Amino acid sequence: MRIPRFLILFFVVGVFSCTDEPTTTPQHGFEVVVRLPADVDKLNPLTYSSAYALQVFELTHQPMMNFNPETLELDPVLIKGRPVSEEILDGPWAGGVAYTFELLDEAVWDNGRPITGYDVDFSLKALFNPHVQAQRLRPYLEMVRQVRVDPANPKRFTILTDRKYILGEAAVSNVTVLPEYVYDPDSLMRAYVLTDLTDPAQMSRWEADTVLMRFAEAFNSVTYARDPRHIVGSGPYRLVEWVSSERLVLEKKTDWWGDALSDRYPMLVARPQRIVFKVIPDASAATLAVRTQGFDVSAQMDVQDFLTLREDPQVAAHYNFFTPPTNIYYFIYLNMQQPKLSDRRVRRALAHLVDVDAIINEAFNGLGIRINGPIHPDKAYYDRSLPFIAYDPERARALLAQAGWTDTNGNGIVDKELGGQRIELELSFIINTGSKFAEELALMVQAQARRGGVAIEVLPQDVSALRQALVQRNFELAAGAFATDPTSYDDLKQLYHSTSDRPDGFNRFGLHNPRLDSLLDQIQVTLEKDKLFALYKELQRIIYEEQPQIFLFIPQERIVIHKRFEAQPTARKPGYYVPHFKLRETVPPVEE
Repeated sequence: MRIPRFLILFFVVGVFSCTDEPTTTPQHGFEVVVRLPADVDKLNPLTYSSAYALQVFELTHQPMMNFNPETLELDPVLIKGRPVSEEILDGPWAGGVAYTFELLDEAVWDNGRPITGYDVDFSLKALFNPHVQAQRLRPYLEMVRQVRVDPANPKRFTILTDRKYILGEAAVSNVTVLPEYVYDPDSLMRAYVLTDLTDPAQMSRWEADTVLMRFAEAFNSVTYARDPRHIVGSGPYRLVEWVSSERLVLEKKTDWWGDALSDRYPMLVARPQRIVFKVIPDASAATLAVRTQGFDVSAQMDVQDFLTLREDPQVAAHYNFFTPPTNIYYFIYLNMQQPKLSDRRVRRALAHLVDVDAIINEAFNGLGIRINGPIHPDKAYYDRSLPFIAYDPERARALLAQAGWTDTNGNGIVDKELGGQRIELELSFIINTGSKFAEELALMVQAQARRGGVAIEVLPQDVSALRQALVQRNFELAAGAFATDPTSYDDLKQLYHSTSDRPDGFNRFGLHNPRLDSLLDQIQVTLEKDKLFALYKELQRIIYEEQPQIFLFIPQERIVIHKRFEAQPTARKPGYYVPHFKLRETVPPVEE
């Protein structure tokens, strides 16, 4: 499942020394070297949690439809055309929608077997196995009840849902299809019917099911997350090497089935013969790599380094520089389950102690658009009536005092008795190592908060430690960002619903609000625009009042692409689409 993908895009991390030879003369034919700002966590399409993982496995695995990087519209990948949608008028799923698909005749697995509707059924059963770590994906498919495969033509099948959903077609079409023979060699899931696994009334029945647990134990394991022999899909590339924290190498499959159809199906175009993902977390190392042509393409370059490199004639002779808009927003996590942060007045006081305008201008060179919540300002239902929270240390101190936090010992830090012990309002702020922006952000927040009587301890951590802290909710403040695909509407259930406050969910704020839960459920099924927009407005106001995070800004992307390629940026994350890169017949001359 891929859409919509709210995935953590952590600030760049780690240290890397770059001594590579220039990439302008590759030794492997048409090769593209991509810089990743952080290592990939896992390459399982259902259990991954990193946007960098998605960037890799979308080349090895395929959904039925995916977003075209040029048009930003859903285009067929494994299917002949868009699904036929029909309202279900009777039967157990009356009021829902039936989506009928037909897979491409040529679509086959690596073993030569045809891809069929039974593979789609298996993929959904794996996703709905409650022991599979796919909680963040299930909210987008809660309406799915059954897959009916045409017995006369297994390439034709219908996905039945029990209700309408604002992202219905996108959700069911963007399911990643998995080969059963690889992911379930013992055919364990064949004993189960999707209708039963998706029935809320039967959830307790599956909690202690040993066969489902056996399947999930294997599926969740490192075998299907990191072993190239088990990371197998229908896509044009196969993983041939993975050196942790260093590189991942993909090679184009010989005689891949999609090549013969690429003139008719843009999302089957896959030109490079080899794609190398090079992990370079440190911003300074990434800058050096650009100067030595150590990679071909990167997004998320450090802002100041990007601007400096763009003005350097020697670098500009080899690279194009792009600053497209993004669907990403930066924020600061506030862990509401921590005793110091459980009072919304404390969380609002912290928001008043972050000078967002200064951060945009001083730490991001003005390349950002301020936001007041999780909805993109371009959306028609973005609530512009919610004012930006002003930097106001005096207001912050007043709110803290209302919550019982005052400076009783005169040391400049407010304190309060909690659990029978007087403690000072000292908070840890975890960030990724190696990112100049994350470091500057944290130092600015530290200085700004001090003026309001709050002490901030900055704790740089590598990406794996930071991810683990977020999963375990073992943090107070943390730097993060979320990104989505360009869908018409936002489904924020996996971020803010109380059911998503679990290790494999993304409600890492610990936000539990019954009215918000109800709104999130209603939004999924409300198709009338006026009613939907009213729900979105109320949702934004509740999040604004609860303050589960400090909203910062939407950044402009900073992308570099080597001039030996014909390639354009895209609003589809990560801002470029490597399979569509073309080699230029002649590389522009370098000026001396």
